[in-house]
Amino acid sequence: MPAGRSHRRIWYSILALGAALALPAQALHRAPLSARYLDWVARHEPRGVPGVGGGPSQGGRWVPGYVPPPVDMSHVRGPVFSPSLGGAAYPPSYDLRTLGGLTPVKDQGQYGTCWTFACTGSLESTLLTAGRGAFDLSEWNLAYYAYVPQNASLLTDFTVGPAQFGEDPVFDQGGSDWMSTALLARGTGAVLDQDCPYLPGAYRPEPRPVGDLPNGREEVRVPLAGALFLSNGDAPSKASDLKFALTHYGAAAISMDWEDGNFDATWNTYRDTAATDASLNHEVCVVGWDDAFPASRFPAGNQPSAPGAWIVRNSWSRDWGEGGYFHLSYDSKVFDGTVFLGGKPATRRIYQYDPLGWCQSLGLGTDSACCANTFTAQADGQVTAVAFYTGTVNTAYELDLRTKVTGGPDTGVSDAGSHGVGPQQGTLLVPGYHVVQLARPVPVTQGSRFSVLMRLTTPGYRYPIPVQVPIPGYSDHATAHHARSFISADGATWQDLAPDCTGAAVCLKALVEPAG
Repeated sequence: MPAGRSHRRIWYSILALGAALALPAQALHRAPLSARYLDWVARHEPRGVPGVGGGPSQGGRWVPGYVPPPVDMSHVRGPVFSPSLGGAAYPPSYDLRTLGGLTPVKDQGQYGTCWTFACTGSLESTLLTAGRGAFDLSEWNLAYYAYVPQNASLLTDFTVGPAQFGEDPVFDQGGSDWMSTALLARGTGAVLDQDCPYLPGAYRPEPRPVGDLPNGREEVRVPLAGALFLSNGDAPSKASDLKFALTHYGAAAISMDWEDGNFDATWNTYRDTAATDASLNHEVCVVGWDDAFPASRFPAGNQPSAPGAWIVRNSWSRDWGEGGYFHLSYDSKVFDGTVFLGGKPATRRIYQYDPLGWCQSLGLGTDSACCANTFTAQADGQVTAVAFYTGTVNTAYELDLRTKVTGGPDTGVSDAGSHGVGPQQGTLLVPGYHVVQLARPVPVTQGSRFSVLMRLTTPGYRYPIPVQVPIPGYSDHATAHHARSFISADGATWQDLAPDCTGAAVCLKALVEPAG
């Protein structure tokens, strides 16, 4: 029987019986941490010290810029965008600069905040490409609240490491697209730069003057609608995935290893075929390509054997490079690749237990498992969407909501069951963070408990459930509580994650619009 059909039978039985079967709990399996993260930690110990890596060379010294995520995505070989979607034949050149798909180049100054500029560069570009208009989003806000608790409901921050002499204890910590995704997904932005302006000048003494830092009351103008994670850096489908993303969404953020010796200032070109996972230190945005770009324009003694280059936007001001841009050879080692998608302003409340986002994956021995979160409604409203991460191409999901929950996540009243229909189902083509609108809003009342139940099937990958857990040097502050996050092999017998997996919480959010 096909996997999807067997899952439907399980869910229908839950809806019909409304009770858990007495099946034995299964052992949880943790996915291995990313070799890239482990290598980075080994070369940058203690956390936060640049070591042999670093960031862009500024003022004759190095500052950190990139921190790889601990989640291992090496199994995603692509293409993440199916050839059936079209776009197999691309034009010989494509440039978002000439198509009105980019906002002006910015300047990160002396800080290791390139990762926030890559995020906002992609997000601003996809908004333009979607016809939403031009936004100038705040990098300062993201960089600050990655390492400083934001408010009473978002007290968790990423691990702060010691800064070297002359470095800022917050803005030189570095980061990644995964951290940007977690911050935006939890409701930390995106805010406008005019409400939280970036301060690229000289380092300021501690304590900083009043007005230098965000106040936590900045209005969210662009909520995150999705973050698409492209195929792994060594995957042969990398070029096709990037070209699809550029032509259908807008600019894509990538990570790379920047070494000044690989840059030709005459032609503003860069080539690096020797980058490794541990040497990554910088984030930029790919904004186009030129298949005919001459190989002779790359540094002498470091020229590719064939023409072709990506057009890349940096964050070192318009006075650097070609008005802030440079050409990156096709054969250079680039990693990751994230496209950030923006939603429309909303007054919704985000119910969540994963303010640090996806840190590791769990499984129960197969590529399919169920997970759930239970929440207590803080006000009357309607659940209109759920949000979660997926770890493979073509991840299938089935979800249901229950209200009037009195015990485990499968108690109470099933929304799907009360309407006489099956669980909402779908397939998400691209790994990443997704906001899925519900077919029917589900009312919740203040003080009542409700739950979100979901089955994820990740073809060929035996760790389908994304979770936030404490990872040394990254998410040490992650916490969890009993009777909030659950996992199940069959959707009938549920295991509380808190006693079985220290600090773990399922990455599954409920988005609730206020009543009236």
